[in-house]
Amino acid sequence: MSVLLDLDDHDLVTILAQCLQKQSQRAWMMELIAYKLVDSYFEIYKEKYGFFLTYKDFILYLLKSLENVPGPNYDINQRRLVWFVLGSYVKMAEEKAFGFPRLESSIADIWLLFAKGSLKMPTVLKDDETWSDQEKYMFKEIKSNGAWENFGAYITLSGFAPHFIRRNQKVLGYLEHCRDKLGVLD
Repeated sequence: MSVLLDLDDHDLVTILAQCLQKQSQRAWMMELIAYKLVDSYFEIYKEKYGFFLTYKDFILYLLKSLENVPGPNYDINQRRLVWFVLGSYVKMAEEKAFGFPRLESSIADIWLLFAKGSLKMPTVLKDDETWSDQEKYMFKEIKSNGAWENFGAYITLSGFAPHFIRRNQKVLGYLEHCRDKLGVLD
């Protein structure tokens, strides 16, 4: 996974978007959760170790940590680290894409995947052990039955996505689709 760090901005954003498109709806959901948690953990580790200056540094730290995953919950800890690496890559790609319409379009594609990942989030997260209840808390408003599935996608795009992505035409179109399905948001 560290090979992405050596790519130029265009290739990083494009290849990351292509890789994520090949994943499952559940993976998109897990990456969204990790994405939302990355900044909190980034700050915690930065305060603790004092050397994380960029997402690239944080990714390198996480990749190194993958080599020594501790404890009896090896599988869960390993999955968490992988999700955090991917979430950090998305954060880094967003920084590189900002202000470049072609790259912003690829980031919008990633956010549309995250929105699709959120559709079944409450059902999947209910019994999932990857994330603590505290980590799941920010997603508590996302419902998973009937038209409310679209509310999760709506929250993901209108509340979680960076502002510059919310103005993307593909994202605006999907938000309109969600509003139409919900029939309650104007």
